[in-house]
Amino acid sequence: MKDGSLQTSHINENKYVERVFEKAKDKGVIFTGLSKTCRLTTMTQISLIASIQRLATETKIEYDKWCYYPVARVKERRSEQKSVIMVVKLNKNAGTPYRFEIFKEQADKMRNKEIIDIVSAIAENSRDIMIPGYPYGLIDADMWARVKNEEAESYKTRLYSEISKMGYWNTLNPHIKAIDTHDRLDEI
Repeated sequence: MKDGSLQTSHINENKYVERVFEKAKDKGVIFTGLSKTCRLTTMTQISLIASIQRLATETKIEYDKWCYYPVARVKERRSEQKSVIMVVKLNKNAGTPYRFEIFKEQADKMRNKEIIDIVSAIAENSRDIMIPGYPYGLIDADMWARVKNEEAESYKTRLYSEISKMGYWNTLNPHIKAIDTHDRLDEI
């Protein structure tokens, strides 16, 4: 499972993702992604996640976990959309449902029951009390991979020092100041 969407957003990122998709297919691994945030909206510009949560509440869905499948499925073969998008609530105590995706080429070959089985398996790993409804493996990966603010500041200081020694500080400093107002406000 990838932490985040299966969609690409940077130039040339798609060629790398294509290689990952091919490796997953070759090894028989179902490639999925779970997004902590989702900016998708409905046609009325309301949050997709909030709309589906409201629908679940209004229709009195009281299951421990549920999925709304599919939210979006692109039929065009040449489309850049490489996933089937759904919304899942993986634990009854979850504060929010999440955007969940399965690599489209794999999902297209699955029956609905197989997709539900995948979601259910992930839900079994989404009972951690820290963030109910979010898979523990992704919590653990985030804790190990995240660069803490203090650590980032230390690296930044070392980097700025080296840039200054090389004589490039006067060139770089105006670029830093152009984007650091948020950081400065956070310090107040």
